[in-house]
Amino acid sequence: MMSKRFLVSAVILIAALTGCATPSVHHVGTSGLYFDVPRHWTSVDENLLKRAETGWNSDDAGSAIVQSLTWQTAWSTKANVTPADVFTNEPSNAPIVYASARTLFAAEKSGIGTDIVTALQDVVMPVSSKQSDDGLSVDVNQAVTLNQHQGIEQKLRWTTNGVEQQVRAVVMLSKDLSTVYTFTVRCTTECFTNNAQDVATILRSITIKDPNAS
Repeated sequence: MMSKRFLVSAVILIAALTGCATPSVHHVGTSGLYFDVPRHWTSVDENLLKRAETGWNSDDAGSAIVQSLTWQTAWSTKANVTPADVFTNEPSNAPIVYASARTLFAAEKSGIGTDIVTALQDVVMPVSSKQSDDGLSVDVNQAVTLNQHQGIEQKLRWTTNGVEQQVRAVVMLSKDLSTVYTFTVRCTTECFTNNAQDVATILRSITIKDPNAS
């Protein structure tokens, strides 16, 4: 009788421990870029992202960029987030993460010099060509190193229809300069304040790993 009671107790304990071990985050990544998003965030199917991109990239340059994407993902606190939410320039009241890996063209690769900021600062928005009256504010635009990989981090702000929004971006290069990894999280400034803890957790989790490393 004691052995049966012990067995039942052990099963209950294992079940309880298993329940407590539920991850609090989604581990997101590909062979290079990795980050965590809170468990309550939802993702957009990658095939839906691709379908949306083929619809609005009708010129040769746009099509070439889409075809060079090797991976992409999008996440948000918005339960029914769609590709339209991800790719629009309209202010979002919910934080939206978009990340991608893209093979660099030969001309891009050869154009990367020692000034990594100059090389990557226009990947997310045209920072280098901004004008004083275009409404784009560049709060952070600096070089950063993650796990021995070179890249930049940015904090950009602009106003659309009277609503200020901002984007935090991390753009990194693979060590062999064959791939550019882009991470962005975007929403209104008020949204960033309301979701400060989640956003900070995500940004701290970003890392780059050599796909060939063990």
